[in-house]
Amino acid sequence: MSILLRLLRSLRGLRTQQSGASIILVAVMLPILISVMAITIDIARLYVVQTKAQTALDSALLGGVTTSTALAQVRTETISLFGTNFPAGYMGSTIAVPVTVTQVSTGVYQATVSVKVNTSIINIAGNGTTQFNIVTQATRGYPSTSKGLELALVIDNSVNMNGSKYLDVRTAVNRLVTNLFNGAATLANVFISVVPYNISTNVGVTHVSWIQPADQSLYLLYSSLGQGFIENRNHDSPPNSFGDFSNAAPITPSALFRLPEGATTYTSGADSPAVIMPAVTFAQNNRAQITSSINSSTTGSALRINVGLMWGWFTLSPSWQGIWNPALPGRPANLGSTVNKAMVLIVGGKNNVFLGLNGTSNDDTSTGLLCEAIKAQSIKLYVVAYATSASAINQPQLTSCASAPNNFYFVSTPANLNNTLDAIANDIDYATIRLTK
Repeated sequence: MSILLRLLRSLRGLRTQQSGASIILVAVMLPILISVMAITIDIARLYVVQTKAQTALDSALLGGVTTSTALAQVRTETISLFGTNFPAGYMGSTIAVPVTVTQVSTGVYQATVSVKVNTSIINIAGNGTTQFNIVTQATRGYPSTSKGLELALVIDNSVNMNGSKYLDVRTAVNRLVTNLFNGAATLANVFISVVPYNISTNVGVTHVSWIQPADQSLYLLYSSLGQGFIENRNHDSPPNSFGDFSNAAPITPSALFRLPEGATTYTSGADSPAVIMPAVTFAQNNRAQITSSINSSTTGSALRINVGLMWGWFTLSPSWQGIWNPALPGRPANLGSTVNKAMVLIVGGKNNVFLGLNGTSNDDTSTGLLCEAIKAQSIKLYVVAYATSASAINQPQLTSCASAPNNFYFVSTPANLNNTLDAIANDIDYATIRLTK
């Protein structure tokens, strides 16, 4: 409008002039001014349409990549979202070449679209449109980022997983690992620990220095049978004052652990290590080795969820740096923005709620306190209860244990279990999703 006003003022001034030269000047300048106005309008329209299309495609691809790692699903979701975000005929534009989505490398997805816009000034030259290409690229997953992941898979190996249930769990957990690796055999920035548990866990046969002196001979006896059974720190028969809710590494007397001592010692009769259980696998980044550890899970004995939580925590806590494996002195990594830490706790039943002779060793109380201590370290805690009915689990306890209510899952069928572990893998990956082009 400002250009037009200036033009009119000039014309009014020219009416008072008698010079033929001025009329000629107007005749020459008027087409130029009109062209400038048309170009200005065209540039503005092109800028608005191009910005809208770029924003729409960026958002659509991010939405598609958030949905899945499967190219077909990413493509379907991206196309749908772009159609929603960029309405047909927007400012007179048309889609010259529809949205295409490709996977250019592991975890890296690219989307393109071509948009055609009517342009007034080019119409004068006999052509009515300008066409431009929009390109965007997004990545997801740890194969495509420098951000690290430490993950503890804490798997119930108690009698609650008898029958085919432990096979269902193996299948679902392996799917989670496969999704996280996204086709890679090894990942330099992903470290996964597998922690089987029931009323105890197995840390291997070489850690007698982690054991309270009164229990070392029994530990060595079990170790000679191929076990590295270990439990928590505190018990009250005989009483001791060791703290169960600390993540201190076992390098001082007050941080040492006990182990199951046999049914005659305990009033519940539950603390007897009668089941051969695979050892904890610490901080592996080789998918085949992780799968092998998952597939070695067994079933038997009673259940103490607090024991599983505790040992899963120790595979993630920086207080244990260099303790599990001297060859990995930086693992578990320090807390910070360069590493995500998460735990997936799989539970098949309720605690046995061992109370001890003096009634101070309540497993339910310990479970709640450990959940809070783990979450306080910004470790994201997913809890999956796999049981035939909700009455078989303590749902309020497990819901409050998870990092958020929607991080607790109750599932009763193998299909639902698979879908749940897929969703958890997707959520763990979510922190890595970003535009890269």
